[in-house]
Order: sequence, then structure tokens, then C-alpha cells
Amino acid sequence: MRKRYFGQLAIYCSLVTVSAIFPTFVLAQAKPGQLLWTWVSPRGELHDQLGPVCTDGSLVFTTGRGSNVKTGALYALDLKSGNVVWETETSGTALRLANLCLSDDVLYVSTDRGDFYAIETRTGNSIWHVQMPFKSGMISVDGNDIFVHAGGRLFAIDARNGKGDWWLKQGNSYLADAPILLPGRVLVRDSNYAYCLNDQNRKLRWRAPASNAIDYSVYRNNVYACNRNKSSLSCYDLARGAEKWSQKTKYRLKTAVVPCLDWVVICSAYDDCRLVGVEARNGEEAWTIQLPVVLALTIDRMIAGQDRVYLQHIDQLYCVDPSQGVIDWQSPMPSAHLMECLWDDVIICRKQQRGLLSCYSLGNGNNGFWSQDGGGPQRGNYNREIP
Repeated sequence: MRKRYFGQLAIYCSLVTVSAIFPTFVLAQAKPGQLLWTWVSPRGELHDQLGPVCTDGSLVFTTGRGSNVKTGALYALDLKSGNVVWETETSGTALRLANLCLSDDVLYVSTDRGDFYAIETRTGNSIWHVQMPFKSGMISVDGNDIFVHAGGRLFAIDARNGKGDWWLKQGNSYLADAPILLPGRVLVRDSNYAYCLNDQNRKLRWRAPASNAIDYSVYRNNVYACNRNKSSLSCYDLARGAEKWSQKTKYRLKTAVVPCLDWVVICSAYDDCRLVGVEARNGEEAWTIQLPVVLALTIDRMIAGQDRVYLQHIDQLYCVDPSQGVIDWQSPMPSAHLMECLWDDVIICRKQQRGLLSCYSLGNGNNGFWSQDGGGPQRGNYNREIP
């Protein structure tokens, strides 16, 4: 791998010059929805495509295209200023059906050429690099155990040396979900089923029907499943897979379900755009928020923070209080800027199909770290439990 260090400012920054000198002061004074900085790939916004994004609260990590068709690039940016701290080149790219996962100051990445890297987050140096029997994968980490979901199959890796083997070899899927981890169990799905395995002996504990029309989210040891085709929301016990409740809604649903506090927030689709809040304990509808109706296909994204849900709809960013069912604030955000992850009082967005990242202020802080796929602190997709 070739590594390059940078000391210059980000290529473009929306703040005044003082933000580069006193970034902490600027962040503290920023208004909700305010653009803090924008970074463009060295290969240009139009000539690069950035992949997954994650942050450890100090640095922001993302991937892009390399210097030729056989290589990829991995970047580390300063979270406060958007300055590039280091850049390194990988064999193959991590742009599709892949994620970045952090654990104990180590960054794990899987590329489309079957290369798997463990990289020091502070320096960009490779700890180990091995060839895997899969191309690109969604990663989750718990201690020394790395689990990778690749094409509907599950691969387990020892974080100390990169050695691993298959755990689940059935199924062939285009679904890109990181494995969901909790003590003693691993949850993963293919195009037909969601599987819950014992993390010690690999035995199947239970399985449930799954498809690309069903979105899963795990929270407080429950699995919430939003079925777009049936316009229903169901809750399953994570330990046994038993259904606790199922409610059919009167709305056409998108495949998006975000638990937060004692509520589950879902989003209806297209001709009747609204947020719907249901009680996590029984699935009863508690509130709805009407949103601007868009007949064209749009990409809506939701991320849960500590006690707020953030929704990206058309060209607006909404901050929603799920306990009251009200919008705290909304702010303009370009529809092409897709929310990827948040850390306390900032949210990181990636421009769709382009080599550009943007950082926006949330203005309220104390959100912790949550990724776009619903994951928890530094471990990819995890059984999220708010303190």
C-alpha cells in the first residue's frame, strides 16, 4: 500500500477562515443544519465515487477510487476541519456492498478484489492484510471476533491475525447488511431468511422470513421488521425469534425502521409522505407527522441519535422528537447529500455517486455515535442500547 500524508486545508470549506484556526469555537456556535465543511476527493468530485463513511469522533474515514482501475483509496479526515490527515491505497475498491468498521483504534475494510485490511486509525499503517474467499463484505466486530456478511453468507475472522473460515455458506444474496452482534449471538440475513446463530458453536437458534421488502433493526434485545409489501411492522424476541406483536398500518411503507427511546419510527411512501411513531412495547400508533408529498422516487434516510431521530427528505433535514411526535427544527440540505453517520453534534453526508463529503451541525450534541445502518459505537451494526 502507498500512503500519503497531507497538511493542507480541505479543498473547500464553507466556514470563514477562522474555522480552520479555531474549529472547536465554530462548532460550538454553529446552528442546527449549518454546513461546517465540505471535502472533495483529490481525483475530483466528477471523477471519483466515495464509498462507506464512519467516524471515531476524531477522524472521518471513507473510501474512493485509486490511481488505476485495480486500486482503491482510503482517506482519514479531521472531523472538526475536514483536513486530510492521511491517505492510503488498497488493492481493489470498497465502494459497493461493503462498509468500514472500527474497533479499538483499528479500521477494517473489505475490497472487491477479495483483500481484507486491518489498519491503524492514527497512522494509516496496515496491521495485517489477507486474501479472503469473497469479494466485498459488510463487517461487524466484537473484541477479537470479526463477522463479515458477503453475498448472503457469513465469514468469521480472528482480529489478531486475519485467519478465518465460513460460518454460514447457504444463500446467495445482494442484500448488504452488516451482521448484528450481541452477547452469544450473531444475526444475519440473505434474500430468504434472517438467521440467528450461537457465536460459540455456530448452531442455528432460529430463522425468520426475509426479503428485500423487509427492513430489520435491532434495539433493546428486540428485532423490529418493517414489511413494505404488507405495510406491517412486527416485533420479535431476539433470543428466541418468537413474535411479540405485529401491526398492519394504513400507510404504504418504505423499508425504513428506526427505534429510538420507547418508540419505533417508520416512514410512509410516495403519495402519502409521513413519519409514523409507534409504541415499541405493542406497536400501537402514537403519532404521525405529515411531510411534503413527492410523487417521484426519492431517497429518504433516517438515523437515530440519543433522543432524536434525523430524517433526510427531499431537500430538507428534519430533527424529530419521538417522545412528543414533533419536529424540533428543519434545515435545507441538498437531496444528493446522503446521511451516513453522526457523532454528537455533527452529521456526515456523502454526495450520491460523487467524490464529495459534507459535515453539518446538529446543534444539540450528546448523540453518541450511530451509523446509517443503525449500528452502535465503533462496531458496525450492533444491538443498540442507549444508556
